Amino acid sequence: MAVRLGGQDPFIPRSDVAVVESAVAGHPGAEIHVQEDAGHAFHNRVAPMFYRPEAAARAWELTVEFLQRTLPA
Repeated sequence: MAVRLGGQDPFIPRSDVAVVESAVAGHPGAEIHVQEDAGHAFHNRVAPMFYRPEAAARAWELTVEFLQRTLPA
């Protein structure tokens, strides 16, 4: 499980993210990465009000790395 969240998401408070981070800490195959400079739907290219290209690029790179590590070849 790989989760990418925005640290400035008004719909998911950072305190709730911290609870989930704690819950999965130490579980193999579970990753949560927070793009602190991004908000809700920061990877949504068709919604300019949300899209943050730098945060989206970082999150995508983390996702690709996760899939390469966890999926069989």
